[in-house]
Amino acid sequence: MALLLAAVAIAAGTWGLAEQRRLAALGFDQRKLALLQEENERLRAAVAQNEKSKNQASELAQRNAIEKAVVQIRGLDFIRPVEYAVLSRAGIRKTLQQKLAETFSDADFENMTAGLETLGVLPAHYPLKQKYIDLLTEQVAAFYDQHQHKLFMFENASLTSSQNRVVLAHELTHALQDEHFGL
Repeated sequence: MALLLAAVAIAAGTWGLAEQRRLAALGFDQRKLALLQEENERLRAAVAQNEKSKNQASELAQRNAIEKAVVQIRGLDFIRPVEYAVLSRAGIRKTLQQKLAETFSDADFENMTAGLETLGVLPAHYPLKQKYIDLLTEQVAAFYDQHQHKLFMFENASLTSSQNRVVLAHELTHALQDEHFGL
């Protein structure tokens, strides 16, 4: 019986040792997988940063070419470099709300809404101000602010789009007008 218990103990110990080695190997594989995933994420971030840098360089070259074309077409030189700012959609929305508030009060919008409702152009209780801000936020690719002397561009408004290049040329014309004639 003692011999049998000793054999069972040896077998259990051997099995336990084998199981411990299997778990250690499994732990090693999990650590190895985690390190590989971490390295993969690091490489993806590096590639994304490289792409972003290339896109920024391309956008800058496009912007410079558009500035030169506007100068040539308008026959006016920029007195100082154009200051650019890049905004998210939320940033554009906030800026447009501020600009709108500088120009129109809530009472002005209420009066406009009432007048347009009376003419039958708008349905009753139409949220004109909100809809106007929504529309501008959705449609704006760039705008020039003559008070800040700064050209704002939407962060996803790529200059690979011909429409965005035209919009930028238009806004650069406002920058030239502001410098030479004062807006």
